[in-house]
Amino acid sequence: MKLLLLLSIFFIIVVIFSKTYIEIYFNLNKLNIKLNFLYVIKINLFEKNIKEKNKTKSVRKEKTRGNVEILELVRDLISNLLHRLDVNLDIYFLFGTKEPHITAILYGMINSFLGSLYPILKDTFKNYNQKINIIPVFDKELYDLKLDILIKIQNLYLIWMSIIFLSKYIKKKGKGGFRYGTSNRSINENYNG
Repeated sequence: MKLLLLLSIFFIIVVIFSKTYIEIYFNLNKLNIKLNFLYVIKINLFEKNIKEKNKTKSVRKEKTRGNVEILELVRDLISNLLHRLDVNLDIYFLFGTKEPHITAILYGMINSFLGSLYPILKDTFKNYNQKINIIPVFDKELYDLKLDILIKIQNLYLIWMSIIFLSKYIKKKGKGGFRYGTSNRSINENYNG
């Protein structure tokens, strides 16, 4: 019995203090998002070929007060969570135009833009590393972009944020927040006498 208790405590400590990895891979043809938990459980969350056209697109543009309040809760949690993330960014961008002077100007603009983003991202995340390869081709017109983002977070923070989200959600719901539709109280009172 004591051995089982010690093993379960050890497993809980390993789960809490290990890291979860979210890998986002994008190139011009494909978007892939994977979740890696405890180095053993690998889940492919999303995979889509971008060049394929989706024939059935149903866009629902319905905004209710409850959805907006939930989105505000999620936004607050994400802003608190950003300072606890380890992010590795790997960009490979091969581009070219037929005109060498336009390629050179674009190369300078892209480098200056990415260079100005680095201090902002360094301050936003706990650890931020980037590897950027921008390769200009001056005599051909071509584009190739590969973006690989690896996000690491400790499971303890995920559990903590989930508890905070649930407690705020229950408080809002208890205060009468997240209402959908209108109240029919006055209609019921007039109808029942």
